[in-house]
Amino acid sequence: MIELIAPQPDEVVCDPACGTAGFLARTMEYLNREHSSPAGIFEDEDGNKHYSGDLLEPYREHINKNMFWGFDFDTTMLARLQHEHDAARGR
Repeated sequence: MIELIAPQPDEVVCDPACGTAGFLARTMEYLNREHSSPAGIFEDEDGNKHYSGDLLEPYREHINKNMFWGFDFDTTMLARLQHEHDAARGR
């Protein structure tokens, strides 16, 4: 689904029924994969590739503050999303 939409780092992504925020998380993974230089791609001991998204630096403030919006009626899921968001930012 994300590949069909092909979000760009200067756009806004909204999930009106975000639940566990899987769509939003996969969007960030897509951006990291698409915007990593060869030096920003790492391989772990199991051969899995990890993408740093190093080419996203010019967009980092927008990504961190304005890009992702998720809405849901289940406050438990919203609290979990906030916790994951804070953990990703090192808070």
